[in-house]
Amino acid sequence: MKNKWLYIILILSLGLNLGIFLRVGYHLLNKAASGNRLCGEYKWHTSPLSRKLNLSEEQTKTIQGYQKEMQSDSLAIRDSLNQKRQALMAMIKSGTLDEKAVDIRLKDISTLQGQLEKKVIQHLIKIHKVLTPEQSAKFNDCFEQGFCPKGMNGMPCHGYMENKCNE
Repeated sequence: MKNKWLYIILILSLGLNLGIFLRVGYHLLNKAASGNRLCGEYKWHTSPLSRKLNLSEEQTKTIQGYQKEMQSDSLAIRDSLNQKRQALMAMIKSGTLDEKAVDIRLKDISTLQGQLEKKVIQHLIKIHKVLTPEQSAKFNDCFEQGFCPKGMNGMPCHGYMENKCNE
């Protein structure tokens, strides 16, 4: 009976160790193949969108630079937005809601969201300058799906009829 439990524990331990070993090995192989850190930065050349747009190496490098710039430029806004949302949630949890204070927090959040939206649009304009007209059209179709997958009342946005990114 005691040996039976030892065998069961041994088999479970081997399975767990093998699973961990395969998982880490898989990530290390992907890291070596793509040049990414294990949980690192996003690379355009590994994205389905990049393959769909058939980006050249030069376009990929340029867009990666824009992506890094966008991430660093938007970090302060995202952090501030997160702090404002946490403060609003703390007000809600406290049960002492002052309507004027809530309005102030909501205006701050709206302003920060607007700033972030503006940065995203500026980023998209820079990307469009790198793309060919055909790539730009495909990019617009794919971006529209992510930006506006369904319009008001579940109706699709203008031009959104099918999943154009996965054709």
